[in-house]
Amino acid sequence: MSDRGHSQEDCLRVALWLVYHGHAIIISPIVSANAYTLAPLSHYWLQPKVIIQFAAQFPKLNFAEVLSSFSDYYTLGERYRGESPATFWSKLNSTECADLVAWLLRRRLIIQLCTYILPLFPHSEVRKQSKVPVEGSDDSTEAEFVRIHASCGGELLQKALPSETIRHLVLEHYRVTVQRYPEMLHLFLRLLSHLPAHIEELMFLESVDRQTLINCIQFFSPFLMTMRLPDPVTACFAGVEWSH
Repeated sequence: MSDRGHSQEDCLRVALWLVYHGHAIIISPIVSANAYTLAPLSHYWLQPKVIIQFAAQFPKLNFAEVLSSFSDYYTLGERYRGESPATFWSKLNSTECADLVAWLLRRRLIIQLCTYILPLFPHSEVRKQSKVPVEGSDDSTEAEFVRIHASCGGELLQKALPSETIRHLVLEHYRVTVQRYPEMLHLFLRLLSHLPAHIEELMFLESVDRQTLINCIQFFSPFLMTMRLPDPVTACFAGVEWSH
């Protein structure tokens, strides 16, 4: 539709209508980093014919055991490597694993959980503190940031950390914990201007791989947190209240 001149809004409206009326569902690519949980309305879709279909499609698996395994929050990769309590996952090959997840998704029995990154200091507090002068600070904190990494000053620093108080906290944390990774400090400041955001979105916006992003979050864990929430586009069709 988009190739024929329809707007993105029109395409989304049609897609939502199809999903809402049960003619289509939204399934993201199934990869090892994905996590899934039971859909809140899974009991509604769990009908006798579905149980019969599962037995025919996956004769070696216990349907109840499969469903109960989604009560935890392990990723597919962790399940596949045998790190979850449900050991049957480690006995599946990658194709069988993907087929099983796709089968459950198509029948609305599970939903995907997405990882979001959020700042631990509220923007309202940052703005309030930024108006309060810190004695003797002036441009000293910016000079210190630039000394660590040449690109950590100016507009980037002002946008990411407008509060002098929080700048001091970040600098102290960097000196004590991070130290020899100036690139991580630079990435941390870049991330702050996008938050809150989906982890995949941050990987795209900043052109970084997942492991680098996770390392940065771990380095600056006092100021960043992660949350797993249902995808907002699909949540409303699975009985999930997704707060903005």
